[in-house]
Amino acid sequence: MAMNLTKPYIFKSFILITTMVRNDILSGIKASVLKGETLQQAMMSFYNAGYQKQDIEDAARALQQENQKILEPTAEKKQIMQKVSDYAGNTKKKDGKIITFLLILLVFILITLLLAFLFREKVIEFLNSLF
Repeated sequence: MAMNLTKPYIFKSFILITTMVRNDILSGIKASVLKGETLQQAMMSFYNAGYQKQDIEDAARALQQENQKILEPTAEKKQIMQKVSDYAGNTKKKDGKIITFLLILLVFILITLLLAFLFREKVIEFLNSLF
C-alpha cells in the first residue's frame, strides 16, 4: 500500500501542505466519471473495494482541482463564449421573422390568385383594354 506523505512547508506565513496522491485511484476515478458515474459513486466504489478513505478523498480533491484549472475560462474565452451564444439567439429571432414574412406573403399570393380566378372575366377585359 502506498503511504500518505504529508509535509508542511511555511512560506511567508502561509502553510502549504503537499499530499502524495495515488495515481491508480486518481486514474480510476477519472475513468469512472468519464463513463458517466458521479464523483460520489466513483469514490464509493473505491471505498467498497477496500481503499483508504483518505487516499480516495485526496484523489477526488486532486481531480476537482485539475478540472477547475481546465474549466476556468480566461477573459478572452468568456467573450468568445458570449458571442457564440449571442449568435444563436439572433438566429432564432431572425428565423422567426423570416418565417412570419414568408407566411404573410404566401397568404397574400393565395388571396390574389383566388380573386383573379373568381373575377377572371373582368381581369381579362381590363388587360385587353390596356393593350
